[in-house]
Amino acid sequence: MDLNLKVMLVEVLLTGLFFWLVMPKIRGAHFSGSPLEAFLYAGVFQIVQVVVNYLLGLAAVALGLATFGVGLIPVAIAAVFFFWLLPAVQLQAMAWVFPRVMAFNSFGSSVLCGLGILVIHLIAGDFNVHIHLN
Repeated sequence: MDLNLKVMLVEVLLTGLFFWLVMPKIRGAHFSGSPLEAFLYAGVFQIVQVVVNYLLGLAAVALGLATFGVGLIPVAIAAVFFFWLLPAVQLQAMAWVFPRVMAFNSFGSSVLCGLGILVIHLIAGDFNVHIHLN
């Protein structure tokens, strides 16, 4: 598992800005925290995302070993078609844990926010590849 801390820091900063500035503008999405809280919740989001991705990878390996590789076919199909839903589900979970600060009126609004965060992570990953944050 590659943990590039500089990229993770850029992702936390950009996600914090997203929570604070963009998320309240999305219809059905609510963030009522201060800028400092936005960055703290972005850090929590990043840590949970790393743990969830690691656990999903372990589960995929275990399923592949248990089924001699046949079980990886539906995992690969799900990864290709539904990877963009993970940030939305994670945001819904955070809204459930922190209802004072974050809320969604519908799953659609969390999907829009999740897509925004997915774009941030793609940009931060691209930023690392082209600029080499050393």
